[in-house]
Order: sequence, then C-alpha cells, then structure tokens
Amino acid sequence: MERRNRAKRFLNEEPLKNSYLIAKLDDEDVDLYINDEPEAVLIEYDGYISMRGEKNSLINLLSELKNKEYRFHAIDNAAFEAVKEVVDIEDDRPTWFFKRPNTYFEEPDLKVEELEVEDAEVINEYWGLQGSDSTDYIAERIRKAPAYGIRRHGELVAWTLTHYVTDDVLNLGFLHVKRDWRREGFAKDITEHMCKYAEENNQVPVVDIFKTNKPSISLAETLGFQRISEHHWFNG
Repeated sequence: MERRNRAKRFLNEEPLKNSYLIAKLDDEDVDLYINDEPEAVLIEYDGYISMRGEKNSLINLLSELKNKEYRFHAIDNAAFEAVKEVVDIEDDRPTWFFKRPNTYFEEPDLKVEELEVEDAEVINEYWGLQGSDSTDYIAERIRKAPAYGIRRHGELVAWTLTHYVTDDVLNLGFLHVKRDWRREGFAKDITEHMCKYAEENNQVPVVDIFKTNKPSISLAETLGFQRISEHHWFNG
C-alpha cells in the first residue's frame, strides 16, 4: 500500500497528464514498479505497460520486466525515448492528449439520454479498435457511467462514453455519429452533456485522439479542447 501511495503522490504532481496511470493504480490486478525517489512509475497489466518518469529511471524499471512482447503506453517523449533504448518498437500510434477548461461550456440543444447496456453491441460495430472482448468492455463502461447517446425513431444514432474516470479527470471516448445523421450538431451536444457532468463533479474533461485522425482533432479544438501532451501507444 505504501508503494501505491508513493506512486500516487508522484503522479498527482501532474494529475491531468498522468490520469491514465492514476486510474490504473486503483485496479488491484496490476503490477507496480517504482523507483525509491521516485523518479518514474511503471504499471504492468494484462499484457500492457504504462509509464511516466525520468528516462534513466524508466530504463532501469524496464530491465526488471519479463522478456516478452507487450503493448506499451508512454505518456510523454521522455518515456518514449526510454523505451526505445531497450525495446524493439513496432506499430507506434501517437496521440494528442487534450483537456477542456470547464469555463468553456454551452448548454446542449438536443435531447441527450443515458445509454443502456444493450447499446454496447451497436457501439462496438462502429468502434475502430474492436477485439474479442470489446463488447464486454463497452458494456462495462456503460454500467460505470457516464455514457450518453441520442436516438431518432428508436435508433441509437450518436454516442459517447468514458475510458476512465478519476477524482480530477473524466476521459471521453467512443464519440461517434452515424453517417446519415452528421452535420446536425449531435457530436457537439453529447460532448457538451458529458462536459457538463464533469463540471458538476469537479472533473476536467480530457480526450486522447490519434494524430492521424484529423477530423476528430478539428472537432475537439472547435469544442474548446486544448492540447497538453503527447502519448505513444505501441508494441514492443
């Protein structure tokens, strides 16, 4: 417990940038690696590794891991450079990490409602990162809430959920509007609804967007989101 508390103190020096790691620390099924100082924190879980910290400290922590393939998450370029020293990197997919000030808020114009667990199958069809257990993951995120959508004639046509929530941060994800319903302001309204929830709970809305996803980056910036860091997601 003391090691987790030290890791949290280190990560809470920048609670927005480190929010993914902070969320993972609350999961009991993770292995935590931390320096004595600490100058770095590394978490291993389900074949994934997430990390943040000073380059040489991270290199030392990485040397303690099993010699097998992982999916990595490096929160900043220092962490990414550390991994490159000791890992053969494949399939790097960098993202921009955005936050939105709670002062930027517009009341939604359209009726937005809470999603139901049964909506997970539809959402999974349109998610670009499907896997064998992704429907279960989406259902879990709906149950944990918040998760919102817009329906027309009984059909779910737009939605957004979260990937994780901490005391300080609400991480938006899965935002999608079906093609025939675009340019109606649906993406704006469900995002505003989610941001309103964050504001009411004293949380900052954040989102990770792949650098190649220009339309989503443009939408995020139009809705008041600001880039604050760069993340890397890769195999190695």
